[in-house]
Amino acid sequence: MEERDFWRVAQHMIRLHGSQAQFDAAVRAERARLSGDPAGHDIWRVVMHKVRELQREPLPGELQ
Repeated sequence: MEERDFWRVAQHMIRLHGSQAQFDAAVRAERARLSGDPAGHDIWRVVMHKVRELQREPLPGELQ
């Protein structure tokens, strides 16, 4: 997957799951890990971090 694809999936997760998007990505990552899919686990972990970045509040003085 390319970097932009991770961002697209993260945005889609936010549209579908709102404030639960990060949690849902984490659940998918864990399911992949438990089913023996390390590539899937890695992908969902990256998506989870992208969701976190998109949803985080800006720091005081930080430009949006």
